[in-house]
Amino acid sequence: EVTALELPYENRDVSLVILLPVRVDGLASLEKRATAARLLHCVAMLEERQGVTVCMPRLKLHRVTDLSPVLRALGLGVLFTDEARFRYLSKAEGVHLSSVRHVAVLHVNSKGASQSEDDRAAARRRSSIGAASAVMSPPSTTASSSVESPLPLDWSFADVESGTDEPSSAQFTVDRPFMLLVLKRRPDIVLLLGSVKKLTPPKL
Repeated sequence: EVTALELPYENRDVSLVILLPVRVDGLASLEKRATAARLLHCVAMLEERQGVTVCMPRLKLHRVTDLSPVLRALGLGVLFTDEARFRYLSKAEGVHLSSVRHVAVLHVNSKGASQSEDDRAAARRRSSIGAASAVMSPPSTTASSSVESPLPLDWSFADVESGTDEPSSAQFTVDRPFMLLVLKRRPDIVLLLGSVKKLTPPKL
């Protein structure tokens, strides 16, 4: 029911995985059935191929998640009270914690996937104590269960180089709603999981 593609980052310990439903309307079903174990099993079954031409829209995913309710549910509500002490973080008096936010930003363009300096700076400005998504250098060629992309998407196709002079033997075209994940290898950990639910061609 799904076709998967794994695109390694420069350090090859981190990769971007695209999960493309076979059916145009198959994303909702994929989201309902997706678990970490199933996603990792799907990636484990992938086989390396040379000369694959990848066509997909340029996009920017952005998500701010307030972790304060989660931390309180874990019994860490004292962090947000006057009783909390942060002397190991700062020597200044009166330091207090009002919220904890995780900012995840993912760019995909013709150079690969990355997080820009502007996004990292914006994440720092918005967060009382911010935890921005990992900085990952793209090859030369952000934990929410669903991330919806800002609209409209810039429908520009990118031909990802395969590292070989041989003609492309296969083509992977992202032309429908899909799921993506950023995967950390050894051990396999899902760092970011999201869905792009609407693709909008650019105005000509």
